[in-house]
Amino acid sequence: RALFFGDILCLVRLTGYVPEDDEICGPEHDDPWFSGPYGWKLQDLQVLEPIPCKGHLGLWGLGETVIGEINRQLEETPIDADREPKPWERTHG
Repeated sequence: RALFFGDILCLVRLTGYVPEDDEICGPEHDDPWFSGPYGWKLQDLQVLEPIPCKGHLGLWGLGETVIGEINRQLEETPIDADREPKPWERTHG
């Protein structure tokens, strides 16, 4: 199916954050993906088949149906924590 707004596309592990004024990762470093006062450090990217889920501003909880679908997909393709990280999963500093 076509991708629309309102789908969960992947799962990642939040490992930390970087403040906007950080010399390595802040906006003065010309990172086009950095926005706002903090940037999130992410690891263990796991691509999922699109899961419909209405988003919200800020952080929010997921419904049991969405969590069940995420778990079903992860059982089919579990995250390999021992693999070499991809370049976009590496942390700065």
